[in-house]
Amino acid sequence: MGKKIFIADDDTNFVKLITVLLKSRGFEVVSASDGEESLRRIPEEKPSLAIVDLRLPKVDGWHLCQRLKSNQETKHIPLIVLSGLVDREGEKDRMDQGDFYFSKPFEAEELVNKIRELLGEKKPDA
Repeated sequence: MGKKIFIADDDTNFVKLITVLLKSRGFEVVSASDGEESLRRIPEEKPSLAIVDLRLPKVDGWHLCQRLKSNQETKHIPLIVLSGLVDREGEKDRMDQGDFYFSKPFEAEELVNKIRELLGEKKPDA
């Protein structure tokens, strides 16, 4: 099995879609539907990368990212932040905890390529 990707998102349809996409590219995928569960599980799961939605219940995505980046155990984990918010630039200006920002909707291949880049992997030859 490939590198482990953690998805923190409460949209079950989105999580299913991204899980199928990433598994088809050789990644292992685990997920949580709220920020509180993500804070508990990410240190346990030790993923290679985490994808975090901003609008999470219990602990929002901003606070989740801040807590992960301030924790010795998890600060090395690359974070991709997702947002369906309309004011992308305003939200992006606040983003200083993630390693990359995607606005929903986005191109699936762009996400996969960014994951590979953040993990230091080369793009497979087409």
